[in-house]
Amino acid sequence: MKVKICLILVLCVLVLCGCEEKMSSASITRDEAKTGGSLSFVYDMHDRTIYIGGEGEFVQYTAENISKGIESGNVIGLKIEAPNEVENVSETVVEMNGKVYKNLAVEINGNEQRFFYFYPDLQSENLTFSIDWNERLKGQSYKLVLVKGTKFLDENGEVVDE
Repeated sequence: MKVKICLILVLCVLVLCGCEEKMSSASITRDEAKTGGSLSFVYDMHDRTIYIGGEGEFVQYTAENISKGIESGNVIGLKIEAPNEVENVSETVVEMNGKVYKNLAVEINGNEQRFFYFYPDLQSENLTFSIDWNERLKGQSYKLVLVKGTKFLDENGEVVDE
């Protein structure tokens, strides 16, 4: 009898705490064009951290490309694939440094894909971004870490002084 009562209490606590399974992380790789240059890239899915560059590596300057949603600067191209719990990315919203990015869905031959492209500026002060996948799945945070020794190139291909 005591075991049943304890089991019921534990179940009640779990329900009241909202202890449900957390949503998995997105899968993040570089975009196919390697926007920003050939840089070392490591993504730790468990702590949602992206490590970019390294000693003697350079983030290239990229000109504005409105059709791709790229602003000019030292940006890197990311291909972000939705977690399994997300059925479509048409409602996905990304926020970085107070700027909101919407309408990110990619269509190929009229079929919406489960990924989108994102081009963050690596010279911004705060290298974190948040993804709201839809109304129900909000607030996944991701961090970009520029590895020590990585430098930036300006629009003329010259190293930017620090």
